Amino acid sequence: MAKQKALILSDSKPGHFYQSIGLCLNLKKRGFISDFDILNIPIKSGIDKLLSYTISLFHPVSIIKKLKQYSTDIIFEKYTLIIGTGSTASIYSNAIKNVFNLKCVQILRPLPFLKHDLIFLPFHDSYHETENVFRFLTAFGKIDSSDLLKNPDKLQNRLDTNKDYNNSISILIGGNSKRYKMEYTDIIPYIEALLKRNIPLLFTTSRRTPSNIYKELKNISNNPLIRLSVFVHEEDFNPMPEMFYYSSRIIVTEDSFSMISDSVNSKKPVGILLSNKRKNIKIRKTIYALENSDLVFLIRSKKDIDKFLLWNPDNNIIDSTENILLRIKDLIS
Repeated sequence: MAKQKALILSDSKPGHFYQSIGLCLNLKKRGFISDFDILNIPIKSGIDKLLSYTISLFHPVSIIKKLKQYSTDIIFEKYTLIIGTGSTASIYSNAIKNVFNLKCVQILRPLPFLKHDLIFLPFHDSYHETENVFRFLTAFGKIDSSDLLKNPDKLQNRLDTNKDYNNSISILIGGNSKRYKMEYTDIIPYIEALLKRNIPLLFTTSRRTPSNIYKELKNISNNPLIRLSVFVHEEDFNPMPEMFYYSSRIIVTEDSFSMISDSVNSKKPVGILLSNKRKNIKIRKTIYALENSDLVFLIRSKKDIDKFLLWNPDNNIIDSTENILLRIKDLIS
């Protein structure tokens, strides 16, 4: 088993990429694979994506030829396992499986009728339930609780380490997406309420954070209780592992499954800010499942902040991601 190697099919979307990377790092850590490579696949949308999907179904060899033109030195036969995240990756992994008979693992909902050995989906992804489909509460990502055990170095020149960070809170601020529009009231009043309680805060934005919220956060960042502010529009830097190290709790907006997963995987108490204006957001199904498992606390109004500050979850709950690793181990054994 130690010589088995995986190939990640990457569509270059950060949320998809880090889920695939996180899975492979965990498989390697446990000795289930020896190593992994990354193949950047052609990004498809609209008619081009539909055409590639149709070709993958009926003439997968043509998809393989296209991939070899895109990456001339790729040798698919040296891999045991193909891993893809997202619907675009499912087009190419289906073709590879059909042509080379390799084991294929799909994360997030694939396009219909494509072949995969194992499919892992969050609760909010609708898909027909078959014997090779399994649900998970949190995705693999860049952050694991073990990453937080040693003092990180990246923030040493930006944090006053003489100050007490025991009661500080990290806030992860997402933004707009196809299914979600962030509003001022979804985040700013909560930050103001925390500052009124004299709680030190560390926050980071997303590339999707709306400009009006971004500007207000710029003003708030001058408050002395803001110990760290990272604006990703201005710097290419992911501070989350370091932020989590210095924080006792984490608050995250509800729009990003990747940010929620990274927060929960840190084993710190996590609060999710819910917007009262939107009741039928797709990701809510997974969020409610996390709440039912006592993995997150839902903050629906400013009145919930004090309850969250007193909430202490059971960190010994078994993570559903462990089930993913064991099923992949059985697949490639």
